Amino acid sequence: MEFPPRDQLPPGIDIEKLPVLGTSWYERGAGYFVRRIWLFLLMALVVTLTSLLVGGFLIGIKDSSHTGFLVALIVEIVWSLAVIVYGIIRTARRWNDLDPVKPLSRRQRRDAGTAGSVLGTLARVGLTLGQAVLVIGSVLFFGLYVMLLIYALLPEYPQEHKARLRLAQRLGLNETTNQGTACEMQSGNP
Repeated sequence: MEFPPRDQLPPGIDIEKLPVLGTSWYERGAGYFVRRIWLFLLMALVVTLTSLLVGGFLIGIKDSSHTGFLVALIVEIVWSLAVIVYGIIRTARRWNDLDPVKPLSRRQRRDAGTAGSVLGTLARVGLTLGQAVLVIGSVLFFGLYVMLLIYALLPEYPQEHKARLRLAQRLGLNETTNQGTACEMQSGNP
């Protein structure tokens, strides 16, 4: 989809601000690619650190019970694959959905921040409960982190794609179908 330069947009048409990318997705300049690379490196670091936590957890189980280790390993693999497959299928089904992501309310952001700081404080203090919560969270969310790393490798993020579709609709360029965007259809890549 080709959009006019930023300064030639009709009055009243604003470029949607996306988390982390801001409005850099519109022109895809150097700032955009720096942010994309930063997000990829951040997700790679998160997956690496989570892998170390999950690996340490599994090694701890293996030292005490070989059967317990195999069960935990199989459960982790199945759970992670289920999360990854669910996330990718859900994204593919909603790829051309124009509904914007609902922003979190101020209370939801405050509650999430409070919970994160409490868990972080518990873990830093060395309390077994805080450490257990971090390990269990790592085990449960490993598949989600891998899925986010996969998203970082896509040519455009799902949120960016949806913002492009919404802008095209507002500009009157909306020729999308369930098969793909107007740009994809013109180039013969359905």
